[in-house]
Amino acid sequence: MAIDCEGMLWVALWGGYGVARYDPKTGKQLEFVPLPDRNVSCCTFGGEGGDILYITMAMDEDGGGGYLYEWKADVKGPAPYRFPLYS
Repeated sequence: MAIDCEGMLWVALWGGYGVARYDPKTGKQLEFVPLPDRNVSCCTFGGEGGDILYITMAMDEDGGGGYLYEWKADVKGPAPYRFPLYS
C-alpha cells in the first residue's frame, strides 16, 4: 500500500489485476489502474516529481508476472523520509 499527498490509499490487489485508490475515510474506490498480470504485490510513489507509481508483480504458477511497472499518477506521493542510520 501507499499513501498519496491527498491522504488517499493506493492498494496493490493480489489476484486483482490492478491497483486501486481508496478514500480511507469513506472506503470508496476512487480509481483503478488495470495491469496485465494477476499477482500485484506492492506499489510506491517515486520519480523526479514524486508522481510515478511503481508497481511490482509476483510470478504466478504459470511463470507469468515478476515485472515492475510504472504509471504516471495525477497526484504525488509524500516526500521520502530520510532514516538516520548512524547518529
